[in-house]
Amino acid sequence: MARVDNAAIETTTNLKWFKIHEDALNSSTGKWGVDNMIAQKGWAYGSMDAQFYRSCAQLNVSGSGSYVPGQTVSIPGSVSAE
Repeated sequence: MARVDNAAIETTTNLKWFKIHEDALNSSTGKWGVDNMIAQKGWAYGSMDAQFYRSCAQLNVSGSGSYVPGQTVSIPGSVSAE
């Protein structure tokens, strides 16, 4: 996710992205999260085996919390094909 104050005018430049969930190894089934995505035909990769998970949604997260993610990345910029 990335914080966007106004989706009507925001561009993708300078957004700071952060992870909200990770689907890792399910020790009871022995399957990795990526296996679930492949089974659902939702996994694609390209150049240099970089993995691209194509999805987009606009969510309105509200409440009185004050959590600020400690680690963010810029896209593009966080990875390279090299």
